[in-house]
Amino acid sequence: MRKVALALCAVLLLAALPIGKDQSMQAFFTGLIDMAYPYQQAEPWIDENGISAQVLEDWVEAVLPWDTVDSDTDTPALTAEQTSEAVAQVSQQEEHFTGVPVDHYVTVQETAPTINTNVSLAELKTVYDQQVIQNYEKTVKLYNYDSESMRPTPEIINGSAFMETDVTLKESDLEGPKVLIFHTHGHEGYIGKEEYGILDVGEYLKQILEQNYGIGVLHHTEIYDEGGINGAYTRVGESIPQILAENPSIQVVIDMHRDGVGEDTRLVTNVEGTDVAKVMLVTGVSQTFDENGNMQPIDYLPNENLQSVLSLGFQLKMASDALYPEFMRPLYLSSWRYSTYMAPLSMLLEVGAQTNTLEEAKAAMVPFAKVLMLVLNGE
Repeated sequence: MRKVALALCAVLLLAALPIGKDQSMQAFFTGLIDMAYPYQQAEPWIDENGISAQVLEDWVEAVLPWDTVDSDTDTPALTAEQTSEAVAQVSQQEEHFTGVPVDHYVTVQETAPTINTNVSLAELKTVYDQQVIQNYEKTVKLYNYDSESMRPTPEIINGSAFMETDVTLKESDLEGPKVLIFHTHGHEGYIGKEEYGILDVGEYLKQILEQNYGIGVLHHTEIYDEGGINGAYTRVGESIPQILAENPSIQVVIDMHRDGVGEDTRLVTNVEGTDVAKVMLVTGVSQTFDENGNMQPIDYLPNENLQSVLSLGFQLKMASDALYPEFMRPLYLSSWRYSTYMAPLSMLLEVGAQTNTLEEAKAAMVPFAKVLMLVLNGE
């Protein structure tokens, strides 16, 4: 898809070269730019020499769907035989499933794989690209965003500030779980389990964190999208704060989802010899354009934890890229708030997509747990 984008840039550039004195062509390209940047004036970008190549490239990047420019789009879709094998493999584990899960949902107890924990966060940081941290133009390349309602700014994205923010677990005498996993869209599934598969992935992450890292996890499996996704975040916003109030030991809140992509897209990479689903962190910044095209807060979607949530996502991305390149997709920003406001260490985690097998999604929890605990422990 990126090759297609570059080709489109080239075609547009060739078309743009002679338009300096052609008012109709100027109007045409002005309209295209307005589509990508609805509150930003396009006219200054057009002069007697035409439109710059950078403007055209920016436009193509802006209007392409963010989930089609990922590096994994050339991964072939599963064949019918592979799909049948995946379904058969998962079905052998599904005797425990008897309808819509409830909060006491229990999955098959599987032995979590042994994880090499010798690497330290300090060692990982020695290979971090400092330019990515300190230079905004490089930092912003770690992000995709909803160009129809927002654009990144240095005020929103500050790599140096993110790295200086403490996102480690705090010592506490409170007994109980440290991590909460829930699912705003519990119906989401995978090849092999088309509904509620995301619950299996959440349960597997719980097992890994508890068995391999000794950290208590509460996996909340209430279904919030039973009647459809509309209103699911509102329902979550009423329920999850109550759970947090009842469990003051919880410090990390994970809203685990499964992404939706084109049927020819496979979000897969190989980690230490195992095919795993790629993961992505989504953050709503509670800001959007004003009438002048400037980013302004959305007053009815306050998020006092935004800085720490953005910092946690950035630090997880840096650690993941250093430890498992290609495993974590670009961080995704949106204007809205989603569920990433309920605690300082909140995240919305997308695990693969509907074109992944359940086993690939579960396998992704091994490297994710390792990255998560490195950052949370800070060592």
